[in-house]
Amino acid sequence: MWRIILTSLLMLAAIIWSESYVKHLMKHSVSKSDPRSELTKVQIKVFGDNGLEWTVEGHTLNLEGRVINILDARMYTQKEEITAEKVTLDRETGQGKAEGRLVVKVEDFVIEGSEAVFDLRKGTVQTEKKVLITEKDRRVEGEGCYVQLRPLRVIIKKPKVFGQ
Repeated sequence: MWRIILTSLLMLAAIIWSESYVKHLMKHSVSKSDPRSELTKVQIKVFGDNGLEWTVEGHTLNLEGRVINILDARMYTQKEEITAEKVTLDRETGQGKAEGRLVVKVEDFVIEGSEAVFDLRKGTVQTEKKVLITEKDRRVEGEGCYVQLRPLRVIIKKPKVFGQ
């Protein structure tokens, strides 16, 4: 008699446990229709006009449809480099936004700011925010800038020149 009761209790406990386990899995699993994916320490290639081939790296990459969100991002070619804390990139158009500790390096120029929009296919970077541009011993502050990467052309809004 005790054996039947004990077996029944164990079976009831197993049913309760398995039901709660299934609910836990359903709550924490990603459905197949969920368009988001997250990868860490990734590297992808983006191809632009005029032979630009960008390597895009980041600590964390989150994909939502055609939009890629990258944390601790670095985008570079043989001559150019863009780094930022966060980058949002449309993988179909090559356009995006870089935010937080933005640094653009091209030849002898280093452009620092807080955010910018860019187009990897066209090879352009643009910001309306305050920027600091350093070239050798010369520093220029501006209220925004437009950068064409190839051939290099930099247009600075309201420039203030320091140094030589």
